[in-house]
Amino acid sequence: MAVGAPGPPNVAWKAGTSVNLEWTAPESTGGLPVVGYAIFYGLADANPDLRIRVDVDGASTSLTLSELDPQTSYVFIVAAKTEAGIGAFSVPSDPIQTNNGKAIHYSISRLLLILFIYLFVYFFVC
Repeated sequence: MAVGAPGPPNVAWKAGTSVNLEWTAPESTGGLPVVGYAIFYGLADANPDLRIRVDVDGASTSLTLSELDPQTSYVFIVAAKTEAGIGAFSVPSDPIQTNNGKAIHYSISRLLLILFIYLFVYFFVC
């Protein structure tokens, strides 16, 4: 019995240029335990043969990819790995677009420092 296809990868969360994917294990594994997954991804509008492969060891059904290109659409597919090799591929994910990646984080203390410097310059220098 052949190894079935896992469920399609879905976005659990994304932040900046990082994406966390989750998928479901295949219903049929041919009686062999899953030893990992092969995740393939590429640009949504590119040739499907031009995909990058990332391997996940063990039975984990999630993966976080970081440092993807900002504001770029990607498509992901996944296949289970057993001792017999790689099983059937999942249905491709819907195109997933990364965020800008240039998030600005200001803390209250940083904003207060900027305000203090501005007021100092305004009242004492000008």
